[in-house]
Amino acid sequence: MAAAIKEALGKVAADPIERNDEPRWLSLFRAGATAEEVATAWKEGMSPEERQEADKDGPLARAKFRRAIVDSEAPEVRADAANGFQRVGALLRAADAALGIAPPKTRTRVGGPAASGSGAPNVSRLVSEADGSPGTLALWWSDFGAACNAVQLRERKVTRRINVAAEAVGRLPRTDGIPTDDVAMIDVFDDDEAPYAIATWVVQLREALRLMRGWREEGAVVNVNCQMGKNRSGAVCLVWLCSECGWQVEAAVEHLRNITALGLANPHLVKAVTELLGVEAAIPLNPAGDGGGWVCISPPGTPREGGMESFEESARQAIAQLAGERGDTGVTVGGGQQQDSDDEDIKPLFGEDDLDDVD
Repeated sequence: MAAAIKEALGKVAADPIERNDEPRWLSLFRAGATAEEVATAWKEGMSPEERQEADKDGPLARAKFRRAIVDSEAPEVRADAANGFQRVGALLRAADAALGIAPPKTRTRVGGPAASGSGAPNVSRLVSEADGSPGTLALWWSDFGAACNAVQLRERKVTRRINVAAEAVGRLPRTDGIPTDDVAMIDVFDDDEAPYAIATWVVQLREALRLMRGWREEGAVVNVNCQMGKNRSGAVCLVWLCSECGWQVEAAVEHLRNITALGLANPHLVKAVTELLGVEAAIPLNPAGDGGGWVCISPPGTPREGGMESFEESARQAIAQLAGERGDTGVTVGGGQQQDSDDEDIKPLFGEDDLDDVD
């Protein structure tokens, strides 16, 4: 293996497009080295200042690493995009390990579907009912924690599981008797990356739709998850409702956000859905308490334990406040993005503070 990598590195070095200042970790990535080897080279190549920053804030260092990967514009990175960023996802998980960032913890709390708009973590929520007969498909929606909870899934009679978080590929149980398929989507918001990401998401959403159409023939009950049960899994639910259940996009988005207050909070993902469906739709941001809108993302990594509950509560309060001011009894919301590892980093969009680095 070492000899093969050495030979490949020689080919990369001879590549006329390579820059003289290309970091060693990128050369290793391009040469096909393992994720652990690339992550180790990245950490070893840090300056003393970067190492100090990484020791203080590992998720921030990891986010900057992801940015460096994308900004490299290496052909190997572009090729990996067509494969659902599987190599990049593995590399970021290896970077987490190198920095000592713990993998996601799962809990075993069991309960019924969350109340409308609550979006409680570790609870699988019903999106679309069916009786389990061939030609029908029931759809449940959850975060990573609930997707790991086989007891809860069996209570909901789930027969299939689809994970659409690139960072969770291979992390769901494979021995609990619930077949699992992965579609490795990432959740990014950066406007510069949006056209590239949207094109990739359209292909991936089409693949998720193909899988679910096949399962419908067996009368499947499907649980779809991403990391936090907001954007990527929400986009799959939206595609299914609009493509297979006759929903209009605006009505389907409202339905899903009534289930989870911050559902479909990445406008670029919503755009990917409308492009796949071939329709136009005006979806506003999820409302914030200051009159603006919420944007949150869940990039590859581990949400801080308890952070999501705090963030969801602030969002629910903002929505309730707006509903009270309008005299509404229901929740009418729109489209934005998903959460990073620290809830302090999430700020209202268009408020007094800027959202400096949502990556």
